[in-house]
Amino acid sequence: MVRWFMPVSGDLREGGRYQLEGNAGGTITACSAPRALAVTWEFNGAISWVNVTLTAEGEDATRLTIEHIAHESPEGQAFWDQFGPGAVGIGWDLSLLGLALHVSDPQWTKPEDEAAFVASEEGLSFTVQSSREWVEASIAFGTQESAARAAGERATHFFTGGAAGKAE
Repeated sequence: MVRWFMPVSGDLREGGRYQLEGNAGGTITACSAPRALAVTWEFNGAISWVNVTLTAEGEDATRLTIEHIAHESPEGQAFWDQFGPGAVGIGWDLSLLGLALHVSDPQWTKPEDEAAFVASEEGLSFTVQSSREWVEASIAFGTQESAARAAGERATHFFTGGAAGKAE
C-alpha cells in the first residue's frame, strides 16, 4: 500500500484504528479480506465513510469500487466551502493514478519517487486537470460558478504547493 497510496500505521484489523501518514485516520469497521474493507475517514474534525470492494470480473480482471460517503456537517461544510469536492477528489485521483502505475510496474513508485512525480510537469498537469474536472462537477451539482472556481483554485494550490503555474 505504501508504494501506491501512503504509509499507514495502527491496529490494522477489524475494530482497530488506523492512521494514514499526514492525512486521515479512523476505525476499520469491516474487513472481509481480500474482497471488502470499510473504514471511517476522520479528517479536519469531520467524519465520513469509505467502502472498498474488489469484484472478480472473469479470470484476469477485477473491478475496484471505492465509495466515499460524507454527510453534511458544520465541519465538513467549512472544508467544502474552502476547497470544494477537489479536496477529496484530487487526492483519490492521485491515489488511483498511483495504483495504476504500481499495477503496470510494481517497482515504479517508492515514497521518494512519488514526491518527484507530483512536482514534475506531468504530475502538476494531472493535478491541475483533476482539479478542473472537480470544479466542473461542483458547478454541475449546483455550486455557484465563482465559488466553485475559487474553491478549485485553493484545492489546486493545496495539492501543488502553489507550483501549478508550471503546468498551465
